[in-house]
Amino acid sequence: MITRDDARAVRLAWAEGEIEVEQQQQPALGLAWEGWRTEPRNRHGEWTRLSGQALLGGLLSRARDDGAGKSSNGASDKEMQASVLGLTQKTSDGVPGMFGRNEHLDFDGKPPRLFDPAADPGLLADIDWNGHMSMSTDVASGIQDGLRHTDQPIAVPGAFTVPLHEMIHATVPAGQKRSTNGDKQAYQDYAQAQIEEGFTELGAIQHAKEFFTTAGIGDRKVLDKGSLEQQQHLADINGEPFVPDLSAHRTMSAMADELNDPARIRQGRAWHRYPAQTAQAFEWASMIAQMRTGKGEDDPATRREIQRVADEVNAVGTAAKLYVMARHVNGDMSPDEEKTVMPVVEASIRDNWKQGAGAQVTFATARTVAAQRLQALRQSERAAA
Repeated sequence: MITRDDARAVRLAWAEGEIEVEQQQQPALGLAWEGWRTEPRNRHGEWTRLSGQALLGGLLSRARDDGAGKSSNGASDKEMQASVLGLTQKTSDGVPGMFGRNEHLDFDGKPPRLFDPAADPGLLADIDWNGHMSMSTDVASGIQDGLRHTDQPIAVPGAFTVPLHEMIHATVPAGQKRSTNGDKQAYQDYAQAQIEEGFTELGAIQHAKEFFTTAGIGDRKVLDKGSLEQQQHLADINGEPFVPDLSAHRTMSAMADELNDPARIRQGRAWHRYPAQTAQAFEWASMIAQMRTGKGEDDPATRREIQRVADEVNAVGTAAKLYVMARHVNGDMSPDEEKTVMPVVEASIRDNWKQGAGAQVTFATARTVAAQRLQALRQSERAAA
């Protein structure tokens, strides 16, 4: 039998990517898994997220009790809503600026609607097409607990990247609203939904440190259960009182730096959300960045360019992301040529992304399609002249 303490220890180790857990063990450990569904969700028409990896609710170190409107740390729904609202109010102005100068946040800035994770186990949070955020009480509890206990390490660091992820979804060019700019319709397409989620999560990984700093928690320590248990064990052996030493714990900013690592992103071991989609988005950004710099992925200039490429995609809504990626393929065209060629390139990228083709295959196919259509167009123009 697995006790709650055993499960907590395993969840924390799994959250750090230090161990693997067999799927049949998940229920006993409180880990939740969900694959992509084949039909849109009913509430907002969004695809269920997270493919074959941990949901954040399974990583929480504090299980909820059965009390209505309460989390296990004693927080009421109103207290959790107030904590999340305080976090988003403090950080929302800075999110659009992560991606450019002409973006804004289509977010209503109101307290989130909270829902029980048991009611929708495949969802951590969402932001609807009118800019209102909903959030699992597990996630909200992790945020509330971290902000309330400022004298203690943050137990659920990943909870703080959830509102960042949702606000990146809501970042669109100035003057646009997601309810009317085509994003809602584009998201119903499977490939475009995967592109949206993959690049959004990549953006959350890349900008987590900046977000934590703006939120005022960058220097806060992260709970390291193993380290604390080791310290207590040594104190018991030595017959000394246990005084936690938090100096050995990583800060939130240090953790963000560690997780913003190509190997972790490719393996789905950053914040453990959308692993396949995020890895595919990263491969695209890395490939384009290396083409621009002419240097390898580990070169500092390329690493900066990888983030810049992802930022270009995240600076627009779901409906425009394919266009930005098509510009990565071939941007050397006149406005008239773009009208004819770009839709074909976008369709090529969408089809290959849907089939799970790698970034190189997707890019090469799209470039071939662009070259062929452009050549045919120019030949037609010369013949007409």
